[in-house]
Amino acid sequence: MGPDRKPLILFTPKYLKDGFGFLSFTTVIRKGNYIEYEGFKYLELRKKLPMLNEAALECIKLLTDQSLEEHQKSLNKVLKNVPSGRDLEALIHKKITRHINETFLEGIKHWQNVPWYHYVVDAESKKQIKCACYFLNDKVKLKFKVEFDDKNGLQLIVFVAQGNLNYLLNDFRRVKFLLEHKHQYFVLAPNDFATLEWLEELQTEKFAFRSKEFLLRVVWPLEEKGYSLDRNDCFKAQVISTPPQAMVLINEISSTFLQFIPCWNYEGIRLEGAWQASTEVQRQGDLYLVHRDKEAESGLIQSIKKKHPTFSNQFNGNFFIHFEEAKKRNWFFNLYQEWLDQGIQLLGLDLLEHFRYSALKAETKLLWIKSEDGITTFELDVRFGTEKIKNKELQKVIQAGQKSIFLEDNTIGVLSDEWLNTYALMIKHSKIKGEQLEISNWLLQSNLQVFDSGQKEELIPEQWQSKWRQWQEVGTEVYPVPGQVKADLRPYQRKGFEWMALLSEIGSGACLADDMGLGKTLQTISFLCWLNEMNPDYRFMIVCPSSLIYNWRAEFEKFAPHFGIRIFKGGVN
Repeated sequence: MGPDRKPLILFTPKYLKDGFGFLSFTTVIRKGNYIEYEGFKYLELRKKLPMLNEAALECIKLLTDQSLEEHQKSLNKVLKNVPSGRDLEALIHKKITRHINETFLEGIKHWQNVPWYHYVVDAESKKQIKCACYFLNDKVKLKFKVEFDDKNGLQLIVFVAQGNLNYLLNDFRRVKFLLEHKHQYFVLAPNDFATLEWLEELQTEKFAFRSKEFLLRVVWPLEEKGYSLDRNDCFKAQVISTPPQAMVLINEISSTFLQFIPCWNYEGIRLEGAWQASTEVQRQGDLYLVHRDKEAESGLIQSIKKKHPTFSNQFNGNFFIHFEEAKKRNWFFNLYQEWLDQGIQLLGLDLLEHFRYSALKAETKLLWIKSEDGITTFELDVRFGTEKIKNKELQKVIQAGQKSIFLEDNTIGVLSDEWLNTYALMIKHSKIKGEQLEISNWLLQSNLQVFDSGQKEELIPEQWQSKWRQWQEVGTEVYPVPGQVKADLRPYQRKGFEWMALLSEIGSGACLADDMGLGKTLQTISFLCWLNEMNPDYRFMIVCPSSLIYNWRAEFEKFAPHFGIRIFKGGVN
């Protein structure tokens, strides 16, 4: 009786990273208790394993060293002119790896009858062994979950999903795109393999205690790639659900067309593009979840479609019109005026380069009428040539942060930086009544140069301005803290109290904003005591959430016990 001969294909995983040498062909020859191995070439494989079909043989052929060398040579020819800044060797290796990955994915469809063995290190004996292995024709994909604990911070847990089953990636032995467990191999798709390589290079653990960076650098990119990711409530977002302000961004295309892009301002966050129920954004390092208003967004898009016959046939969410069409019968000027009247912000006018600019400058006349009760009334006349700009229109342009205004002759008037520095603040914050504007004297402090010396004194007396300059110096005292206050104010708390007192002297209100726990309540109590010292008959009302009522009472009892406190709460009939 002759020896038992078993031809097989031997896979050596550790060579896979090199891109060659991981596949060989051998025959196991068993003579009683004695075993020896006899290698053979791919050309003999059809004869040795006649049960294999053409597809199975072809995929194996593509993984042989000879085939991979030919593929590398062809890549060298194609990529020989690659820009010098790129690492040609690394690029070719990446493409070879992808080619091998795709070949394995195709091969597992046809390798059910292939006698695969692999050459691996045994986990227990630590010796290299040859044993049967299997390449599973099961589609697998990656899933992710974020976990947090005080010791390790944020951690990204990677799962391998097979149908409804989820396995931990760490339970597998991974070699490139192959995942092995108990001599069975799953083959990852190239994109999943690239994701794991990217995560290894990124080193997610360095963001473990930097949640904003973890979200920005790890979570969002994975979600943008379409992966299922369970955040596990590790990231808290501030929710924005207020109605948006409509905006239109205006661009130039090819120096020939105007482009209109509808967008929406959700509490300072500008969004554009196709509607979705919610959008997550980061602003100045904080996370926001914007619940988008479908009706409002759709309403703006539909209204733009009606503005010109050609818009109804444009379906990409942006709208285009030729310069000449935009100028016909003052089309753009009328649209500009209409949008301003509707409160739609227009963005980008000051960035246009080819749509014609006016050579005229803004001519401005300001007439002071009166100042009383802390309010100044004045008239404002702004013209480009003979065209007078409506004050309401001017205010809307400035409030939208624009530096340009569209004129009746289809040119764009530019509001210079010098003009804006002089007039923008007072126009932006004025109450407009026809030709007249009303504004708090306090807000005119930085615009006093437009008034003569007598008017300046009536607006904001020099004595007050002297106190204001004194207040801005470190370590100076403008007002003594009332003796009724039973506390020693810290320097920054004293500044807050003095700031409120200063503003009250010229009839201006104030908004005291600071981090929690820094003593805003104490500063306010000090200010009320200062007012009470000047006029003991004053009465004060504090309006606050019901959860803070008793905190306010406790603070008054502690720092200003002389005040008589009464609490009013409950519903109003």
